[in-house]
Amino acid sequence: KNEIALSLLRNVASFTDRFPNYQVSPELEAMLEQVAGFTGSAYGEVSLTASALLSDFKVPDFKSRMGELQELILSDTPEAVSKSRKLSVSVDLIPELFSSEDAKVRSAAREVYVRRVYRAHQIEDVKQSENDDGSATIQWKFMLRDLPANEAAVRYGTLCVVDKFADVAGKMPAMLKEFKAMVGEQASTDEFLNTFHVVVKEQSTIEPEAVEE
Repeated sequence: KNEIALSLLRNVASFTDRFPNYQVSPELEAMLEQVAGFTGSAYGEVSLTASALLSDFKVPDFKSRMGELQELILSDTPEAVSKSRKLSVSVDLIPELFSSEDAKVRSAAREVYVRRVYRAHQIEDVKQSENDDGSATIQWKFMLRDLPANEAAVRYGTLCVVDKFADVAGKMPAMLKEFKAMVGEQASTDEFLNTFHVVVKEQSTIEPEAVEE
């Protein structure tokens, strides 16, 4: 009986792959909850499988999660959104919105991402720019929050967004030139102060040989 039940559960688990836009019915959800509640060693594997399947079905699909994230980042100022608890489970998805067709979404996503990653710092003077080739840059100044303003060193950050990894080498000199111009004549120190990030929108595998070049 257990083997039959497990076979049926595995078949149900494949529904989302076999049937696009499949929605779990209330009846099926109730049945899975009932099976997941079975007790005793005889039903251990069956109940665990049903419980795992129920959890998977309750997780929003990628498209829904991206829609919710987009609504969130546009719901308030980037500074306020970056502090939201709702963002904690979606931080890694924010760069997906760097490719949005909506310029407001792209801009908000970049600033929310920076402010979230650097939430331990005081961020000032955020500036953004986009180019016709699809690349974008966001720059900011930041200081450590736990130091008095007169003791905290002013740091500079830049995040550059490019379409493809193949574009990085060609665009890097201009990106670094812009970064150096922003930093200017900074006081000499043994501490690493500034940060420079490059985000590649294209999802592809990077071969080691390409990195070495």
